[in-house]
Amino acid sequence: MLIGQLQVHLGSIPVAEVLPAREHHPLDRSDSSRHSQLALSPLTQNCPMNFEETSGQVLWFVQHGQTTWDSMGWVEGHVDSARFTRKGRQEIRIAVEQLSGEPIAAVYSSDLHRCRRTAMAIARQAQCDVRVDRRLRERNFGIAEGVRWADVPTVVTGISCGHIVDEWVSPPDGESLHAVYLRCLRFLLDLSAE
Repeated sequence: MLIGQLQVHLGSIPVAEVLPAREHHPLDRSDSSRHSQLALSPLTQNCPMNFEETSGQVLWFVQHGQTTWDSMGWVEGHVDSARFTRKGRQEIRIAVEQLSGEPIAAVYSSDLHRCRRTAMAIARQAQCDVRVDRRLRERNFGIAEGVRWADVPTVVTGISCGHIVDEWVSPPDGESLHAVYLRCLRFLLDLSAE
């Protein structure tokens, strides 16, 4: 499970620069000078949460617990029928424990069941409500949803060996990574305006 911290300074960053940073690749169509100014710091048991030196809003990103589809290596995307495995339920408990000492003012989640359930556990510990927003959904993989990841070619996803090689490619009936960036950016801009 990945828990990460993102310090937000959207007011001073040009909108075009609020895109995930990535390595240069021959298929990359973007200008390399437009890498993100935002940093995501992973949280592991060897990396305690000590971000006292930060200022401004801090967002914690928590990946939902492992589902049956994850454990079988299937593409989930917007499909919402998988349930948590024993490992997934344990991952949620660990995330709640790791975040228990942090000041949490709000918990946001996509509308997908696996995400809402993970967020509700954290919100219960933080004594706040879960705010659901569809823009936080995982990428829509279209016809690739329900297929084994190993059987989905790079030309369909734009991802190779865990690296983004083409943010513009869109699976049939799905969405590109660029579209995901834009909807998440709209969420972050709305959040920064609150």
